[in-house]
Amino acid sequence: MAVLSMARRLKPGGLLVLEPWFTPGHWHVGPLSANFVEKPDLKLARFGTARRRGKLSVNDQYRLVASRKGVEYFVERLEMGLFTDREYRNAFKNSGLEVNHDGEGLMGRIVLRIKTLRIGFGCLPFLLCKVTSLPFYVL
Repeated sequence: MAVLSMARRLKPGGLLVLEPWFTPGHWHVGPLSANFVEKPDLKLARFGTARRRGKLSVNDQYRLVASRKGVEYFVERLEMGLFTDREYRNAFKNSGLEVNHDGEGLMGRIVLRIKTLRIGFGCLPFLLCKVTSLPFYVL
């Protein structure tokens, strides 16, 4: 559905630049992550764990947000599909899009440059992202 939605928003000959999520072979289970922000009136701490459930990456994020109003605590679980390069390419191809591959990417992962080829769109039977969330703070 997500790929079909992106394809519908492109004009004929239009360009979409996409950095896909991790492939199954590149998702690392187990590492802990931590990020901190320290400003005079705002302190943020984010901790994360990485797991895998079948073809899903499971990222549990724990956030503490401190301000003059008090301290808030949020938990967010991100479950995102782990797709192979072939699955990504087939999804775009089935939506009438042409894919070119940049091995470096923006953050050391590949970038896909996608152009429209035709106007009709196929049906895509895959889940890209399921997110459950409380208020969101960017770190």
